[in-house]
Amino acid sequence: MPEIRNMDSSHQKQQGIAAIEMLLVLPVMLILFVGIFEISRIFIQYTTLNKAVQSGARYALVDIYGAQSQGAISPVSQIQNVVVYGQKTTGSESQRVLKGIAVSDVSVDTSSSNHVTVSVQYAYTPVFSKIPFTTKSLALNLTASASMRRSGL
Repeated sequence: MPEIRNMDSSHQKQQGIAAIEMLLVLPVMLILFVGIFEISRIFIQYTTLNKAVQSGARYALVDIYGAQSQGAISPVSQIQNVVVYGQKTTGSESQRVLKGIAVSDVSVDTSSSNHVTVSVQYAYTPVFSKIPFTTKSLALNLTASASMRRSGL
């Protein structure tokens, strides 16, 4: 009988050690998962932002019928709407390409006679505002720009 009792106490000790190991490893694993999740969201939102800016730059030159040889571009307000809403007219909050992006965040530079540059600055807001044990927030500004050459100049 004493042998069975020793096996029981050995098994209980192993379970206790496993619980302590889990307690030590769990916070580290959670921080890693939160970091991976936030970095993935940053890349997805940056890619979406970059694609929206490219669409705006393309719209600036392509949607002007018969005026490209004179170097004309679409109205700036329509270019901004294409970047923010994905359409040339103003849309609702739910139609925005990214939550929190505004028309005022989009700038259109036509100072170069050969190029049109559309750029935007977007304030990324993280799902987890702060990772535990740090004083820094994961909030940051994402900036994207696209330039297209004007034809016929």
